[in-house]
Amino acid sequence: PKAVREALVDLAFNMGIPRLLTFKRTVAALNRQEWGIAANELLDSKYAKQVGKRAVTISNMIKYCRHDTN
Repeated sequence: PKAVREALVDLAFNMGIPRLLTFKRTVAALNRQEWGIAANELLDSKYAKQVGKRAVTISNMIKYCRHDTN
């Protein structure tokens, strides 16, 4: 879905593709199109603790496959 692609672009831009690919469980869930699991795995990371609300926004884009309207 477009919102998931946009979330991944945001993540890749902010942390880089090599770093994003280290999120093995998140990437695996995305490949299985299990959006809720992917979103939860993203939130269960050091990244989420570091960026706070932004991680929740990105996670919700993936979980609910909708655009960030803020």
